[in-house]
Amino acid sequence: MSYAGWSAHILRSLDVRRVHPQRTTSRAASRAPSPEHEEYDYDNGGDSGDSDVSGHLEGGDDDDPPGAARRVRSDAWEETFDRAIDDLGEKRLSIREKALNQLIDILAHHYIAEKLERSKETVVDLLKRCIKREKSSHENALGMRALALCFITLGPGQDALFQDLCFSLKYIITHTGAVELRVAGAITLAIACFVASEDAGDTYDLLGFFAQQLASPSTAAANQPDAQRAILNVLGLLLTSVDDMNYNMSGLEERRDTILLSLYDLANESSKRQSKKKRSAQKTVIRDVLNTIEDGEAPEVKLKFQNQIYTFNSWSQLRQLQIFREVLGEGLHVHFIENELLQDVFDFGGTAQLGSAMERLVLRQVNAPTSEISKERSRSLKKGRTHRMAALSVNAVSLHADDWDSP
Repeated sequence: MSYAGWSAHILRSLDVRRVHPQRTTSRAASRAPSPEHEEYDYDNGGDSGDSDVSGHLEGGDDDDPPGAARRVRSDAWEETFDRAIDDLGEKRLSIREKALNQLIDILAHHYIAEKLERSKETVVDLLKRCIKREKSSHENALGMRALALCFITLGPGQDALFQDLCFSLKYIITHTGAVELRVAGAITLAIACFVASEDAGDTYDLLGFFAQQLASPSTAAANQPDAQRAILNVLGLLLTSVDDMNYNMSGLEERRDTILLSLYDLANESSKRQSKKKRSAQKTVIRDVLNTIEDGEAPEVKLKFQNQIYTFNSWSQLRQLQIFREVLGEGLHVHFIENELLQDVFDFGGTAQLGSAMERLVLRQVNAPTSEISKERSRSLKKGRTHRMAALSVNAVSLHADDWDSP
């Protein structure tokens, strides 16, 4: 299904009657077992995954010595935070961008809710100026990323701030020409709504807004693949907070075979238009979707913090995790351990409750991909897919023949 067709389906499916009114309640969906998994060990410096923010955490200006490490030291962040806030009001662009990079670094790698709450009005006002200045789109994007981190740090209770920023962020998404701004705007707006909105209608309004950006070929994002990817990701995040989309399930069942055939084709596509890495990532996602449709199995990700393993094995959890990883980067583990927002979203306790939290999480034995058990299961799944694909092909030929026989 094309972006436009999929988005039109979302627009038709929106039903404002049921949604989580409180963003601090658990959004965890049913956990289906899956042999597919990823593991990230944060205790041993594991990567936090792809992040559009991590590349902007270290910055500087012309006065910095070449090659100097500029990441904020853990024992100096408060002083750096205060200086960065002061520097956001400077006239020199390079000073403001350096201050934004430092602020992003601190907000991602430290949980500073109390300090940020005391200076919230000043910080937010300065960041709003940064996203509205017309001199540098990079400054605008950094300002929006900092705002997204502010929402994650402050947590629920910021509905007034969300409402204040909503129009400006929508305007940036619909009118800017820079992909970087559209991506940052979409992520910040969705994070703000997910964390802070107190009105169910806000979620549905944004679902319709983002779907429209994909459905219409005349929108600014129509020819920007990175912007489309970001919008699809934030649509997924917002959909996890919706109880019931009132889908036309009978219509989906009727098209099941067609959808499966399309997914099989995409999973086996060997186009040279994309890099090998991108093709591999695309095929992995498509096969995960196939596993869910055929066998009811969702992919699985395991994160290790302080020698504790946290398992994420529902599509809702994975969509939420993906966005938080993208915004927090390498600071994800800090917020998992200290930030109540993430503990509420993923339904586990903080540092003092790790033992009881583990009892609530579904932990299963993970076999190495090279083990005989994994190999045999892979062979079995591949054989089953081959048989199903052959049956679907026969059905498709039969349907095509019926079309020719029709008067």
